[in-house]
Amino acid sequence: MSGLSFTTDIESAVQKSLAIFIAVGTPQSADGAADLRFVKEVALSVARHMNGYKVVVTKSTVPMGPGR
Repeated sequence: MSGLSFTTDIESAVQKSLAIFIAVGTPQSADGAADLRFVKEVALSVARHMNGYKVVVTKSTVPMGPGR
């Protein structure tokens, strides 16, 4: 597979890709901080299906620090 593609099949997408973009909403939590539950949920799904080296990019409103 080459080029850019979109799918909802996380397992297939992760296994066939070198670069994975996580772009999900980050609503405010009750205390005003970014609610990272959606980012974490997708990151865990990606991790479960990794089959080698991957570049994972977060494209969400995520504060500095959690991406380390």
